[in-house]
Amino acid sequence: MRQGGDEFIIFVPLLDEYKKRELANSLLAHIAKPCKIENMEFIIRASIGSADYPDDSQDIEMLFGYADIAMYAAKKNKNAYSSFSKEMKGSECHAFGY
Repeated sequence: MRQGGDEFIIFVPLLDEYKKRELANSLLAHIAKPCKIENMEFIIRASIGSADYPDDSQDIEMLFGYADIAMYAAKKNKNAYSSFSKEMKGSECHAFGY
């Protein structure tokens, strides 16, 4: 599902942290494969954030917000994955209005 200009949402069944990280790393590896158009090569990078239902929230908007916070944490490392944690519920949540 497209969330915004360059943000997409993927819903997956409940996964443990290891399987979530494995899926995210697989997506990042596929996205980062070079793409050639005519004589130019493009490399796309992505940042992935996740939040878990019902552990993080049972409210869909809160889940989207928490995943967004996790994504911004991942962006600090570039081309990375981050899972929302209770420790992230601080200034980041207030900054985003959650």
